[in-house]
Amino acid sequence: MLKEKSYEIVGIFSDIEELDQAVDELFVHGFDSSSLSVLANEESMGKQLKKQKVDMLADNSKVPRSAFFAEENFSLECGAIISVISYIGAMVAVFANAKGLPFIFTFIIAGVISIFSIILAYIVGKRHKTYIEQQLQKGGLLLWVQLKKESQKTIVIKILKKNNARKIHLKYAPKKSNSQNFNFNSVL
Repeated sequence: MLKEKSYEIVGIFSDIEELDQAVDELFVHGFDSSSLSVLANEESMGKQLKKQKVDMLADNSKVPRSAFFAEENFSLECGAIISVISYIGAMVAVFANAKGLPFIFTFIIAGVISIFSIILAYIVGKRHKTYIEQQLQKGGLLLWVQLKKESQKTIVIKILKKNNARKIHLKYAPKKSNSQNFNFNSVL
């Protein structure tokens, strides 16, 4: 008995803005985050995979993937890091002041914790930028779009082409859910 397969379309982008725009359009057409995946960071790849160009990784089922996370969300994430840790610093300072520490010391405590939050946010942003640069150096940014029904194939191809993806093609992937079996007769 053959193992059931599902289908996905993969494309390679040369620009993060074009990838983000394609994903935005996919969301408008009913796709959700669970349907999209991107190449995982280099730390999660084995030595063999690290050496391969993106073109070769697109169809490799052993390539580690991660959920798509929109570029603008990284700015929000950095802002959240700064806000939450700074708030904690302020609460620590208030508590320290309530316990009798002089105001200047509580101010210094809050300031040091806030500086820590800014450094942490910088590290997160820098790490993401490095992740994007590594993939671009390997040949581009991979996007896999899981298809739930055959009729989605046309719209995904149209969106990826419109946003300058290259090497767009259909591939088989291990089935994730109990969705319908498709009968795709052609490869793009």
